[in-house]
Amino acid sequence: MQDPILRYEAAEQPTIQEMQLRIDKGLSYSVFEELSQTLPLTNKEWATILAISDRTLQRWYNDQPRIDGLTAERLFEIARFTVIALDVFPTGKDVVDWLRTPHPDFDNEAPIRLLRTHTGIDLVKTLLLRIMHGVVA
Repeated sequence: MQDPILRYEAAEQPTIQEMQLRIDKGLSYSVFEELSQTLPLTNKEWATILAISDRTLQRWYNDQPRIDGLTAERLFEIARFTVIALDVFPTGKDVVDWLRTPHPDFDNEAPIRLLRTHTGIDLVKTLLLRIMHGVVA
């Protein structure tokens, strides 16, 4: 991810205030565009994850708006999740394949289904961090 505010490395980690200010200002459409190119999800999957309608997603493609509010926060969380996921898997396609595969840690639900909530994003991120550090039960 090119945007420095989305980096997850400890040395480059933005402060909580910097992250909050960035979300409050809203995210440019280019953040979503880069993220959607990195994670090749379907439009329906993106709409579900971001808690927006398919129609809103279509308007984004046409209008390229500034994304704000809860949608900006969700997009920010998914972008930071993606940075971690790309440390575990070699490509965005591999991340998406893993997200769509049922996992025993989630009662055989696909991790992508959990990305609809902040808590779910944290659970999937925690599992990825465990995989990254070799702590898989």
